[in-house]
Amino acid sequence: MQLSISKQKIVDFLAVPILFLFVYRVFFIPTISTSMIITAFMMPVLLVAFANAANKHIIKKWLFTLYVLIIFMIFLSVFYPVFHGTEDFSIAALYIVMLVETLVGSLCFYYIFLKNKSLSFLCRCIVIITVLQSLIILLMFVSPAIRNFIFQNTISSGEALFEKYWGVRGFGLASSVVFDLPIILSIGMVLSSYMIFVTRRTIWFYSFAWIINFVCVMMTGRTGLFGAGLSLLLLLYAFRNKVTLKRTTSFLFGIFLILLSSFFFLLAVLPENVVELFNTKVIRFAFEMFINVSATGRFGTSSTDVLFEMYFPISLGTFFLGDGYFMSANGAYYMGTDGGYMRHVLFYGIFPSLILYFSYAFGFLAMARKIRYDKLFSVIILLLGGYFFIAHYKGELFLSAMLTKIFFILLIYIFYSKKTNIYTNEYSLLTTIQNNGIKT
Repeated sequence: MQLSISKQKIVDFLAVPILFLFVYRVFFIPTISTSMIITAFMMPVLLVAFANAANKHIIKKWLFTLYVLIIFMIFLSVFYPVFHGTEDFSIAALYIVMLVETLVGSLCFYYIFLKNKSLSFLCRCIVIITVLQSLIILLMFVSPAIRNFIFQNTISSGEALFEKYWGVRGFGLASSVVFDLPIILSIGMVLSSYMIFVTRRTIWFYSFAWIINFVCVMMTGRTGLFGAGLSLLLLLYAFRNKVTLKRTTSFLFGIFLILLSSFFFLLAVLPENVVELFNTKVIRFAFEMFINVSATGRFGTSSTDVLFEMYFPISLGTFFLGDGYFMSANGAYYMGTDGGYMRHVLFYGIFPSLILYFSYAFGFLAMARKIRYDKLFSVIILLLGGYFFIAHYKGELFLSAMLTKIFFILLIYIFYSKKTNIYTNEYSLLTTIQNNGIKT
């Protein structure tokens, strides 16, 4: 039964704040995140959907396989600490969050907010939550009152990072304000580039979304700059025809105009010390690699220099069976390494690590194949897959409770939705181009 127009609009409106709280999993109190609360409230809808599917004897094999796979990884992440006698079950906790919170919550979100919705609706929601997060980051940067309020009422590493990094990092309303956060913001930039080709709506919002996310990526983590590069790479699609070229030109002009007007406006209203802090700390931090090339001819940063040291020789026993440690007894990363690939091998060896990586690779490839009729988004899925694997070299990504939510929401939406639901869109520019006989 279809909801009335007014009720449907309310549900569509609620999709954004619910997605924000679900993805960013804010901790206002210890041990319980907004993502857990959101999932618990949405659970009855999922139970009803599963009950109906059971009555009709409908079992999604891919979903059943996904459940079995995660449960198997939970078993392995319990077995290896017991085998080695380390009692380090921290990685098991991450897999349990993936199962109970991320997978179940993503299914709930699909059934309530995404069923029978277009792909552009989902992409628009993701872009909006990145814009909202970026607005919060900028407000925390310029307003001590807002910054202190969020630091005092949420649980994260933000305040410690703020004090450590000259007062220019640690901002954001999220459980993790480094590494995970800039990657999510850059995904918003990638989807902004996609949206200018598939929506009839004004593209100025997506110009604004791109530039504000870019600024906040500079403040939160340089890993996100790789995603920013991918978003610009997608603009090559503009050369397909005059319509896409015109919209890309408008998109880039919008970015330039918003950036220029914001620059002069902020110079006029912001205190001089804030402007100086941004210039001397944020800009230098974000573009340290290019500054170093210009000054010394060396292509690298202080963090990349340290990162190379995070990968080191290990014994054959550790390579095949791991050491059963993901965290050290003092709460630091085991053997002091941040590298995602290294941490997994150190914990349970190469074979469980390969199971995890092949599963993600298969997931990205399967999504790209499933949605191959939208060639541009299929390319985006493959680019995001490559982005995930590259970023994992720097830090733990495949068990990130924030980033995996983006992955699972896309996966579930693409595999559950019918082609007509994904492609038919009242705002589809590509549909209009095709109807008018313009080759795309």
